[in-house]
Amino acid sequence: MSTNQLVRTLPSTVSVGGFVIPIETSYKIWIQVWQIHERPDLEATKKVFGILYLAYPAESTPLVANHKEEALKQALAFLDRTLGDTTPPRPLTQREKRIKDMRLFDWDWDSARVIADFMREYNIDLTNDEQDMHWWRFMSLFNGLSDTSATMEAISIRAADIDAKGMSAEQKKHLRERKASLLLPARTEKEAAHNRQMLRGC
Repeated sequence: MSTNQLVRTLPSTVSVGGFVIPIETSYKIWIQVWQIHERPDLEATKKVFGILYLAYPAESTPLVANHKEEALKQALAFLDRTLGDTTPPRPLTQREKRIKDMRLFDWDWDSARVIADFMREYNIDLTNDEQDMHWWRFMSLFNGLSDTSATMEAISIRAADIDAKGMSAEQKKHLRERKASLLLPARTEKEAAHNRQMLRGC
């Protein structure tokens, strides 16, 4: 099944325990789910509880509680926007393999960039309390931000290879400084070590 949003109605239900039940669709909910899913300091059981609590309406709690594994799988497929998708994933490029495990974005740290970019490029005010949209639509717009947007530029700089061939010493120095200015706050010792290395020499 295709996930083509041009021809498919955006999902608002999932199948759990043989029943079709509603799932939350607001981008505001799913940003929080993403944050919980990514937290390295949160133990697995608390992650599961947090994700299921946010992803499903209260009336579905008994069914979800009895089918936690299936409900979690469906919620994560909704988060990744792969729900119902049977298309085989394409192979990763070399660049995608290199940056696959890199932390390039943070919903809290980069929120001002996202707000400004949505206003500038789509005239959508994400700070308006009445503004809401389906998570999949929001992410289509997010991923469609121009390469010159503040959000995508920050992601691109964080992902840039400072040891890439063909770069002069001056270009490497400039890139290191730009990377240092866009460092995300460390959540783990590994991230802290990366930040210290990046700040060295700036």
